[in-house]
Amino acid sequence: MGRTGWFHRWLVGLLIGTGAACGVSPTAPPGPMPTVEVPVPTRSPTAPSGPTVSPIPSAYGPAEVTPGSPEPVDPTGWHWETLPAPGASLRWLAPGATVPLVPAGPSREGRFLDLWASVWYSQGGHSVRLTVDLEGRSHRRWPEVFPFPLTPDFLRDYAPRNLPVRSPEGLWVAATATGHVVAWRPGEPAEDLQAPKPMRWAGWGNADMILALDEAGQVWRGAAAGGRWEPVVDPTGQPLHAAQIAVGRESPWAVAFQFQSRIILPTSTPRPLRAEPPGRTPRPPGRTPAAPPDVPEEVALWRVPLRWGAPAEGPARYLRIVVGSDMPLRGPALLPGGRWVLDDFPVLFPGSPFGSLGQMVEVSSGRILSGEALGWTAGETPGDWDLSPDGRWVAAAIIERATGRRIGIWVSPTAGFPAAAGWRFPGWEGIWPAGWHPAGKGVLVRRGEQVGWLPLPPDPHGVRALEGLAPWPLGWWGENVVGVAPGQPAQVIAIDRHGRRRELLDLSPWIREVVWIEAIGDRLFVVGARPETEGCAYLLFEGRLPEP
Repeated sequence: MGRTGWFHRWLVGLLIGTGAACGVSPTAPPGPMPTVEVPVPTRSPTAPSGPTVSPIPSAYGPAEVTPGSPEPVDPTGWHWETLPAPGASLRWLAPGATVPLVPAGPSREGRFLDLWASVWYSQGGHSVRLTVDLEGRSHRRWPEVFPFPLTPDFLRDYAPRNLPVRSPEGLWVAATATGHVVAWRPGEPAEDLQAPKPMRWAGWGNADMILALDEAGQVWRGAAAGGRWEPVVDPTGQPLHAAQIAVGRESPWAVAFQFQSRIILPTSTPRPLRAEPPGRTPRPPGRTPAAPPDVPEEVALWRVPLRWGAPAEGPARYLRIVVGSDMPLRGPALLPGGRWVLDDFPVLFPGSPFGSLGQMVEVSSGRILSGEALGWTAGETPGDWDLSPDGRWVAAAIIERATGRRIGIWVSPTAGFPAAAGWRFPGWEGIWPAGWHPAGKGVLVRRGEQVGWLPLPPDPHGVRALEGLAPWPLGWWGENVVGVAPGQPAQVIAIDRHGRRRELLDLSPWIREVVWIEAIGDRLFVVGARPETEGCAYLLFEGRLPEP
């Protein structure tokens, strides 16, 4: 495993253009287009029914402008157009957009739908939040620009757990590209929580408190209602600094990560001439050193109580060898109760050329959870850990330490973890990061390009291999998996746990391929792509179908 890593899938940057200016009919014949693989969303909130509300108010301020920020999409002139679809009600949002759109949940009364419009480039990305009117033409773009990507390609591979963070009460919170901390509900304006300094990250601690990191890495507590902030201090009264913060459900604290390299890396500075021992060939002057080795790091874990005025507790320490990247793309996760934290960096196993994406660490001691502690066979190591969005399930790949092969998957409830009984499923290689059912009823697993469905809790049948389903894009529609047929990337299908297939929508007259599928309430939202030469390359469809 090299430092260039097995988990980079960077995209060349795109420019967000003005969607309203595209003006291209979806009936234009599709041309050749490379396949785009995308993820299933991690959660699909359902809006409660309610009365119709008045249209969204006008913009309350100019858009944020940051160095290098993309020109935002403008949905002002978008409108819904009905399309023919046997057995379904189908429409699309004309004229389309120049960048991929990702649904982000409905408003409380169900009339409006939030969308993310993002770009992803080699050093990160930017996103803007859009709201579309499902009953009229009161569409708008909100002024905030967020310093993270939420494109389908990025979400498929990494399913970020901390960008942005949603509270159990349905509020989202995030730091903007200019350092403001804002909270919002889909379809509504964001509220500025009046952070005392520019912040680079913010997340929910509990219903009443948020955590944040300023640009210098100092840890802050803030009131969820805004107006109150305080710096977190260590037991000596000094300000606490951190590189990352993990938050979790039903935990009395958050966990702050500090990293410290244990060696000094070589540089590419030319070496000065020096005398060589007799009989040896002199080195050429200015030779560039070899690539730097993988870096041992000491990690310090601090418990940050979710109480005003309480100092941080700890630290617990452990060592890891980071490979592939110094930028975690998913974010750490704290298991319910706060005893265990998922460290998401790609790491090497000690004394081995093989490794995994992440490891599970005991917060109080820094102990890394081993296969032996789980009662596994000697030589088996857990890795590629993942946590369900609702916090009820945890999963890991079963890895042969000697070969690095993924020989199975292991799933366990988080209640009582790690003493709780887990289930092993040999022959499967891992969990799709974005494959958890939004209501916790199952998870999608993988074996090469094959998709499997594991119901939760597992039953005697174990994993169901889903035949006739392409590996991406994938979504959930009730208890059915939705995706596209192999070789038919614009044909949306559904498969139930018994393998029964149902054709839902044929979008091939309008798009070349589907890049995103998400069910919200009784509607199925599909984002499709067509060649950029046709103008607006991404189209949003809304389908209403008979109950699954």
